[in-house]
Amino acid sequence: MEVQALQQYLQIPRKVVIIPHVKPDADALGSCLAWKIYLQKKGHIATVISPSEYPAFLKWMPQADSVLDLEFHPQTLIVETLQQAELLCFLDFNGINRMEQLSKLVSALTCKKMVADHHIGKEDNFDFEFWYVEAAATCEIIYDLIIALRDEHLIDTSIGECLYAGIMTDTGSFKYATTTSKIHRIVANLIEKGVNTEKIHRNIFDNNSLEKLKFLGYALHTKLVVNVPKQYAYFYITRQELLDFHTQVGDTEGLVNYALSIKGVSVAALFKEDKDGSIKISLRSIGDINVRNLSAKYFNGGGHKNAAGGKVEGKTLDEVRFLFENVVSEFVNP
Repeated sequence: MEVQALQQYLQIPRKVVIIPHVKPDADALGSCLAWKIYLQKKGHIATVISPSEYPAFLKWMPQADSVLDLEFHPQTLIVETLQQAELLCFLDFNGINRMEQLSKLVSALTCKKMVADHHIGKEDNFDFEFWYVEAAATCEIIYDLIIALRDEHLIDTSIGECLYAGIMTDTGSFKYATTTSKIHRIVANLIEKGVNTEKIHRNIFDNNSLEKLKFLGYALHTKLVVNVPKQYAYFYITRQELLDFHTQVGDTEGLVNYALSIKGVSVAALFKEDKDGSIKISLRSIGDINVRNLSAKYFNGGGHKNAAGGKVEGKTLDEVRFLFENVVSEFVNP
């Protein structure tokens, strides 16, 4: 019914604004750009507005240079674009408050709203909902949606590259348990449509700055805490350290996975001091250890069973990491 309702609504040209979550990753930006290109092919006017900057290693994505960034583009342009929108699409997150500053501009709008997401815990109701927690990535949902709209023939190399990037990264390069036989069939179809998987992998994973590699070496040598008996490991990074190494948006992405890769470790975390003084948290786990519940209970966050995030305000970096040390055993040995 949701597909039919959306299909009916899109029968005439619409002005559509597509929004990812703050600091969009490959799945968020890839799903947005793929959906934008698809809508343009159907005759709609589509614009992607990001609540914040996205990583430099995603700038190769088709039409990435057309994204309006709240941090760098004039707010008057963004407000005007939002006010003209007939449909708002929220991709890879499920609550309006997840857009930080952009939330204030969006919450007052009365146009139609759509969500496509795979994270647990939907926070708002939308006119069109494509919310499937069993999906490996939001890009998988967008692929399925285009197929359900009977427009598979419109999936070209540009759309396919965006979708593949999101699926590849959110499945951990196809190593996570969410990598189903369906995922491999989707990827096979995208390859048949001309997607160069080697190029995408190289652009995302083999495109590091020297500063990023120096920061990685520093973090591994100096900022890694490991407690194998309690099965946890974590990094803790201050704002000053991020500035000292001239880190850019996305440079800490994947850092937490190094902690999780240590033998005997089942839960890993990254605690990072943000420019506003808050502490951003990334959590990863293996097996039945549910870091989403850990994040929701102690770090104002959410996400997936084995991959979650959070944010804490009013506490120091040391206070947050010591809190993690004290409570993680609740989830490692429930």
